[in-house]
Amino acid sequence: MTLEERLDNWGRVVRSPKYQTGVCAAWAKWYVAKRGEDAAVEPHAAISPDDRDGWMVERAWCAMPAHAPKWLLKYHYVWRMSPEQIRVRMFKNHSTRIHQSQIDAYIADARSRLTRELVRLTADTIIRTASQTSCKPEKSTL
Repeated sequence: MTLEERLDNWGRVVRSPKYQTGVCAAWAKWYVAKRGEDAAVEPHAAISPDDRDGWMVERAWCAMPAHAPKWLLKYHYVWRMSPEQIRVRMFKNHSTRIHQSQIDAYIADARSRLTRELVRLTADTIIRTASQTSCKPEKSTL
């Protein structure tokens, strides 16, 4: 799956009625709460790979340190705002001016920041899984 497909999937999963407040938001709450814990332990088995990937992208989005690029992605992929709506919202809510000619560059920068978070989270998960399943556990040094 390409990054663009993953981001479109993220927007679709987060907008899905089954994860909205007032409906069963158990998976959404669980995935967001699992930021630093073992993701191998799942309370339910019925989640599609697309939903799982969407919530992995949401985890990476939540972990992004930069505020403006983070919300730029949310407005673009989840809320499906037009470039003009994004510019107005970024100025009103975040005091960030974005010129019309630069919107694509800002979105590309925000995508690269999210990609770095996704890589970091994936690497952390792989390292944690490998250390838990290896035959020689790591020695803790204090």
